[in-house]
Amino acid sequence: MNDLIAAGDYKELRKFIKDNGRDLNQSIYGDGWYPLHMAVHFGLNRRDKQKECGLKCVKVLIELNADVNSMARDCMTPLSLAAESGRSYALEHVRVLLEAKADPNLMKDDAKGTVSAHLGNVRKNPLHWALEKKNLPIAKMLVDAKADVELQNASGRTAIQLAAESGTAQVIRLLVDAQADVTKRMPHPHTSPSGVSSSMREKEHMNALELAYYDESDTKKLKYETLKAAVEKAGTELPAAPAPLNLIYASGMGDIKGIQTALSAGVQLDATFKERRPTAFLKAIMCEQYDAARFLLEKGASVNANDGEVLLLLAQRNDLLHFKEFSKAGADISLKGDLCLMEFVRLKNFKVNT
Repeated sequence: MNDLIAAGDYKELRKFIKDNGRDLNQSIYGDGWYPLHMAVHFGLNRRDKQKECGLKCVKVLIELNADVNSMARDCMTPLSLAAESGRSYALEHVRVLLEAKADPNLMKDDAKGTVSAHLGNVRKNPLHWALEKKNLPIAKMLVDAKADVELQNASGRTAIQLAAESGTAQVIRLLVDAQADVTKRMPHPHTSPSGVSSSMREKEHMNALELAYYDESDTKKLKYETLKAAVEKAGTELPAAPAPLNLIYASGMGDIKGIQTALSAGVQLDATFKERRPTAFLKAIMCEQYDAARFLLEKGASVNANDGEVLLLLAQRNDLLHFKEFSKAGADISLKGDLCLMEFVRLKNFKVNT
């Protein structure tokens, strides 16, 4: 049967199962995959002319009563495999599985009995997989099929938090329209699941708007503004973040109104969230929000906060225009002068060589 599934021979597969009475709900592969898992896997890894044969194998198995909600030992269901593939053709597999009543919210809740190689699959439902692959069509299909947008993955993230951290503005709009809670915070570090990396722990207890701030993609500001608009439209207020973060978030986004709000609430101009972290002024420079940086200086922010990192950062960018501007504003060249000179020389030589 495995060979027939791998070959996409759906006609012989139907005949073989009927003639031999094979149990389609018994695992047949090392990771505990069932025949339907195999059909989805091979169907999504075929060349163009063979794709339809792979999908027909899936349909044959469903027709012959294969369990569409079978959970393999690697914590994957057939629907999870389809959502996780990232291939455009996976949309048809997702559609077929959902029409056969596959559960869009099914996931393994704990790591019991799961080998270490598959621990990353624990507490991931099909929507989590689709968001991880940034697959908007599959995410939309799952949401339309009543996928629960508030289910948390192993690190405590909901769908909107995953999208805010590494998704797109289009996915965020989809989830906002599905009534995802933008204000909900991730678990506090003291209550978060074990095995969460230190980089993830640093972001814990944040909501979607704050998580969007950490994204380094070109759509960062668009996502931030989309989430902020959703909060304002709902007429709700975000739970208060640690005081310096409000100012630092707003500065990194070039949000002058947000900066004013934070300052009015008493946030100190040169406060940092943690030791050796950037002040609001340096964060504005890091994110190339120069109007916000100028506004902060007008309000009295120190141009030499973070031991003069601002000039070194501008030198590393070969940004002589802003280097001169903020030097005139009082940035102390003696703090990082030698390093700045080395960066300008290095970048000049690089340009000559290319």
